[in-house]
Amino acid sequence: MQFFRKDIDRHKQQECPYRIVKCLLQCGMSLAMNRMEEHIQHECLKQTVQCKNNCGVVVERGNFEHHVQHECQLQQIECPNKGESLFDEGCALKIRRKELESHKVMCNYRRIYCQNQKCNAIIIYKDLGAHDERCLFKVVECVNRCGMKVQRQGLDRHREACQFQLVKCPYYELGCKIEILRKDYKQHLHEEAFNHSILFIEGQKLKNREFDDLKGEIANLRKDYEVEIKTMFMELQRVKEDLQGRAPTRQSLQNQLYHRLPSTQSQDELVLGPQQTVAAKKDERRYDKPAASSNYASSVFEYSSNQPRPPQFNEPSQLEVQR
Repeated sequence: MQFFRKDIDRHKQQECPYRIVKCLLQCGMSLAMNRMEEHIQHECLKQTVQCKNNCGVVVERGNFEHHVQHECQLQQIECPNKGESLFDEGCALKIRRKELESHKVMCNYRRIYCQNQKCNAIIIYKDLGAHDERCLFKVVECVNRCGMKVQRQGLDRHREACQFQLVKCPYYELGCKIEILRKDYKQHLHEEAFNHSILFIEGQKLKNREFDDLKGEIANLRKDYEVEIKTMFMELQRVKEDLQGRAPTRQSLQNQLYHRLPSTQSQDELVLGPQQTVAAKKDERRYDKPAASSNYASSVFEYSSNQPRPPQFNEPSQLEVQR
């Protein structure tokens, strides 16, 4: 586009389609003048638009998401009683925001307190019936129809004193197979006192017979036990004598070992060992008789020293070695 130099400033400020200007709706953006219409129609946050749910509300484009998420009465939203995770049971309905309050009142998954007094359990509404059947604080009537109403947790304690509870006669095990109301208990004992005494005597006789039978069984067991003990003892004695007859004595073992020794090994080495034998011989020299002694003494000494000694296996003490 051509124009005179004197008109260039006017062109830049008023006529040029590429001049940078601020948004006409004052959204804060600066853009080229030829993009203004497109910006206002599709981008400008100050431009007013209709709600997509056709709720009739016109809002600025910048507040559109906030309106849909928090204000639009026709927006589909999830029930607040949905499960917190995939594994938690909850309400899966999606309802319009304007119907939320009425749905909360009727939702089967709403949390409520147990209606029974002193029970502070928080339960799901659809489970109220199941909880009520097992709630320990539920007030129920006595099953014996005595007219009393007690909490379920105290029902067993009430039965222990309920006058309409069926109880067994104290002589039930002895033969009086009668179950009576607790309120008639004393009257039954009074009316059947004679029969009860007969049952008691017969029961005592039966117990005495059973006791005598047990005593007899114990005596028989004791006899059998004594016989088994005696048999075991005799068997042990026989085994012991048999082993003693077969086992070689110590003297026979020493003689066998003595005969098996090589001829070059002396008896002193067998008893004392090589080193102790040498030491013993040195000690014997200290006690040798002088040459001038009598022939009888020397012959006795030689006979006693050359006399073979039986082999011994116990190691001698130092005093015996010196001797």
